[in-house]
Amino acid sequence: MIVAVALLLGCAAALVPPPVVLSRHPARPWSIPFRPMGAAVGLFALIGGPWGLVTGMVAAVVIARRSRKEIGVQDPSWGGAAPVVVALIAAATRAGVAAPRAVGTAAGVLDPMHAADLVRVVERWRYGLSSVDIEVDRPTRLVARAIEQAQDSGAAPALALEHAATDLVAEDAARAQERARRVGVRAAVPLGVCLLPAFLCLGVAPLVASLMADLSR
Repeated sequence: MIVAVALLLGCAAALVPPPVVLSRHPARPWSIPFRPMGAAVGLFALIGGPWGLVTGMVAAVVIARRSRKEIGVQDPSWGGAAPVVVALIAAATRAGVAAPRAVGTAAGVLDPMHAADLVRVVERWRYGLSSVDIEVDRPTRLVARAIEQAQDSGAAPALALEHAATDLVAEDAARAQERARRVGVRAAVPLGVCLLPAFLCLGVAPLVASLMADLSR
């Protein structure tokens, strides 16, 4: 019973998707790694002995590296605010506000972590430089490209910015669907692990006991 509980806890900890971090502060380096520890304990309880210890340690290392990689990935949608912010920049330029000023105002109300690339682009515009040769996130790239192309052609940037906001909405929807699919796949494995003991006890064990009784006669 204890082994089964440890196994279920380990599988659940390893397969549960990481939560979405809403805080602007980075994760603290001393936070307890529950998922790697759960996977290591579950595998050690299941296999036992030196092989269980080695397998648990390998699983813990793999899960810890994957978790660090997920934390290090930059948020591609500014915490979900990118479509709204780009639409507001478009509305400001349509109302007659200069594009650099509109972008700078938007950067001022964003989280500093998400506004850093916008600030870099505005600083380059201030010195008459383009943003083509710098690496920025996806929303900033769409905003900068729309405004710079409009300035080169002499057109108003509002329409291009509105199209960029629409593209960001579609990308957010696609990411949400992909996350939902991943959660469904990950949830199926712990569910199967939970149902497997019941299947063995109610389906396989009586059949094996019946066959053994028939063979012993």
